[in-house]
Amino acid sequence: MALSTSRFNCSSEPGTETASCALVVGPHGAGSCEGREGTVRKLRGIIVLASAVVLGTACANGMQGAAAGEYIDPSEAAKTVVLHVRNINSLPMELHVIQDGQSRFIGSVGGIDSTDILLDPQMFPTSSLFVAAIPPDGRGRAFVGPLAAGKGDKINFTVQVSLNMSRAIVTR
Repeated sequence: MALSTSRFNCSSEPGTETASCALVVGPHGAGSCEGREGTVRKLRGIIVLASAVVLGTACANGMQGAAAGEYIDPSEAAKTVVLHVRNINSLPMELHVIQDGQSRFIGSVGGIDSTDILLDPQMFPTSSLFVAAIPPDGRGRAFVGPLAAGKGDKINFTVQVSLNMSRAIVTR
């Protein structure tokens, strides 16, 4: 069965400029009339959705975190370093690791909360790791390091109410 196409001018509101539309009738008799705005709007939505999927996938593969109550497999923890963050501050914190002058976002922790994050195994062993916790208002930061850590170690990072009093200890 062939498609039939009819061209005509259509307008969504009286008194507005008309746009050339095509009414396409397929084998099932369905048809539509959309101006250029509808097509551009759909295309823009598809681009935004595709971008979100690509960014979400890229970010999810970088670091693995565990929310409160989630279980971290000991065999996975032995292959890398676990960062345990205990936030005593009432503000949520962005967490970054700094190594060789490059800062990497690794996750976040809520106010008066804690989290465990498996760090990228390719960073270890190292003796020059820094960890930073930054509040959302950007005023101050908790900064510790340099830390020496290897695979199988755990970094216990405590973010204090007074950010400059924060501390980190590496344990086996």
